[in-house]
Amino acid sequence: MRRMRTITKSTTEKLFPNTPTLEETPLDEEAREVVGVAALGLDGKKPPDETRVLEAVPRRFAAFTHPNFRLFWLGNLFSLVGTWAQQTAQGWLMRTLTPDPFLITGVAACGSLPILLLTLYTGAVADRVDKRRLLLLTNICAMILATFLGVLVFTKIVAVWHIALIAICLGIVNAFDIPTRQSFNMELVGRRDLPNAIALNSSAFNAARVLGPTSGGWLLNNVGIAGCFFVNAASFLALIFGLTRMSFRRCPPNEATDNEKADDDVTSSTRSSGCDDLNDEPCLPDEEVHRRALRREDILQGFYFVRRHETLWPVVMLVALVSLFAMSFSSLLPVFAKDVFDSDQNGYSQLMTWNGVGALGSAVALAIAGSMRHKGKRLLLGALLFCVSVELFAFAPTLFSACGALVLVGWFLLTFLTTANTLVQTAAPDELRGRVFSLYSLALIGTSPLGAGLIGLMAKYFGPREAVALGASAAALCCIGIFLFYRDLWKER
Repeated sequence: MRRMRTITKSTTEKLFPNTPTLEETPLDEEAREVVGVAALGLDGKKPPDETRVLEAVPRRFAAFTHPNFRLFWLGNLFSLVGTWAQQTAQGWLMRTLTPDPFLITGVAACGSLPILLLTLYTGAVADRVDKRRLLLLTNICAMILATFLGVLVFTKIVAVWHIALIAICLGIVNAFDIPTRQSFNMELVGRRDLPNAIALNSSAFNAARVLGPTSGGWLLNNVGIAGCFFVNAASFLALIFGLTRMSFRRCPPNEATDNEKADDDVTSSTRSSGCDDLNDEPCLPDEEVHRRALRREDILQGFYFVRRHETLWPVVMLVALVSLFAMSFSSLLPVFAKDVFDSDQNGYSQLMTWNGVGALGSAVALAIAGSMRHKGKRLLLGALLFCVSVELFAFAPTLFSACGALVLVGWFLLTFLTTANTLVQTAAPDELRGRVFSLYSLALIGTSPLGAGLIGLMAKYFGPREAVALGASAAALCCIGIFLFYRDLWKER
């Protein structure tokens, strides 16, 4: 074992150019063993590339060692709790204003429509601007919109068209926020701790899926619907404060991030903005990146990269099809609570909460695991079992059994989406990260207007149970078809 740990400087430089040696890299003893064995190729296989080596380093909760990530994670957690409380209140508000499932799902789709239309452009913007400043702007705008909706409800003048219009405005904000927030992770933690940061962010998101509907249900009973919107507006202050307290170092100029060189070779997935070695530290891209003019080619470049990539393209298609046919069931939860299970806002809050409990359990399990293996198998099984769980929910006879089915729905959906997110994050080159994630957002959220409209129309004519079951069946068939056509995706590790 002692011989394994000794790698000469010449050997390291030959295998990994521009990578510091173990003597120069502050790794712990366990990490030195992993890197040493991988670099020497003692298992008789071809030495893995740098990204594979980094994934093998076991570092649980390593992202919390970065102060900026701690500020972002805590602020984001508070903000997300408020967001889920507002979504709970908004769904119940729509059901009190109209019993039409098509209208309810249509208003829910208004929030995703701008993402469908703008995401290619906003992804290119995310690669060109200071991400921290853009996130400050988007969160301030979201806070203003939540306050305005709360005032409309408090003054009792709210109408369906008010909610739809505010949902569209919030969708425009999210079209800029989502690709920026996703690509911001690299600047917070660097490449080495990126998978752990993804898992911890998923934990925060799904903890909010539990706490948000629970607090939303309490607020609905004690302070009314308007109180949920005001609480959400106040929750944005935590993330805004965290963003203002962050400090970054500027990455040294890196010729590899030059956009002209990226045009010549967009297939490289190991280039970064100064953070691509084993001793990587998060940093901001060189200011020259922010000064470049945005061209039409910049907007399309991310699509061309994803379309030619052997892993990203099938992953994005799979996420789009599952989102289109199966994920829109959540927009019918107010209908299930009131019309199927004959319950009130407490029953609706329980459905939302138990769905979040399953997702939180999956997120915590993934974070504790530290590393993610057999990603292709996780992706397919997570997607298929999610569809089966949605079928179980569709035909649950009681509210209690429906909550149990939603625990499974949340668990397998989170497993599926976290695996897809990790595959996209690790495969996307840093200079295209925002644009690649804009396509991922288009697949995940941009398809929601079509899915919500489709499931709402089916629910109107066939009933909510049948609509949800048909959508889940179609999504399961799409999963099987993609994995039969892209067989290498199953082998993705």
